[in-house]
Amino acid sequence: MVSVTKEQPKEMLPLFTRDKTGVLFVKLLLQMIIEKLYDYGFREFCFIIGRGKRVIEDHFTVDRGFIGQFKNKWNFI
Repeated sequence: MVSVTKEQPKEMLPLFTRDKTGVLFVKLLLQMIIEKLYDYGFREFCFIIGRGKRVIEDHFTVDRGFIGQFKNKWNFI
């Protein structure tokens, strides 16, 4: 048996969910929780993570370079 969470934090496990139209897709557990909290009015979040959980920080950190490339490619202001 292979451990799914050996390399990936449990908070970042992929789960199946459906969008409002019923389409099935995969979303990360922590992402689902944050989105639900956002729906209920929470707008600021603070994460305390241990060493070796860089994937959590990377997932929720804005990549300004990517956003700039996206805006330039699609002519967004």
